[in-house]
This record gives sequence, C-alpha cells and structure tokens, in this order.
Amino acid sequence: MPSIVAELSPPDETGIATGVYNSLRTLGGSVAGAVFGVILTSFAIQGTTAVAQAGYVTVWLVCASLWALALLLVISRRRAITAKLIQAGKSEPAGDRS
Repeated sequence: MPSIVAELSPPDETGIATGVYNSLRTLGGSVAGAVFGVILTSFAIQGTTAVAQAGYVTVWLVCASLWALALLLVISRRRAITAKLIQAGKSEPAGDRS
C-alpha cells in the first residue's frame, strides 16, 4: 500500500503522502487495538484473566463486517467514477493498470 500511495502522489509530495499514510495506519491500529481490547474485556470470565470464546468471535465478526462495508464502499465509488468517466468520454480511470 505505501508504494501505491507514493506512486499516485505528485513527485514533490511523495514524502508527505507516505508520512500521512503511515501516521493514519498507526492511528488506526491503535484505535482498533483499544476497541478490540474493550470488546475482549467485556467477555472476560469472572475470577480469571481468560476471555470467553464469544469475545474472539465478536472481534472477528466486527472485522468481517467492517471489511464487507469497505468493499461495498470501494465498489460503489468505483462505479460512480466509471460512470462519470463514461459520460465524459473516457473508457477507464486514470491509473487503472488492469
């Protein structure tokens, strides 16, 4: 992913773009770790430091749901961009290397 960010950013802003990407990735990992820590703690077995299996299942369901949502957003965004390009007379988005 960092190579895509660097490739698609203007040459004079590559350092800024990759720095922002890395900062947001770190922030996202921190927030996700905190949220999943809270979820797992809520499934802690009383009197122990163990977590019930339902806690882990919940974390995986949250991850799967967010992944599916992101996929739907990417697909809908791609269709909207493609439709605009077709109306403008272009056949495919710039940077599409398929």
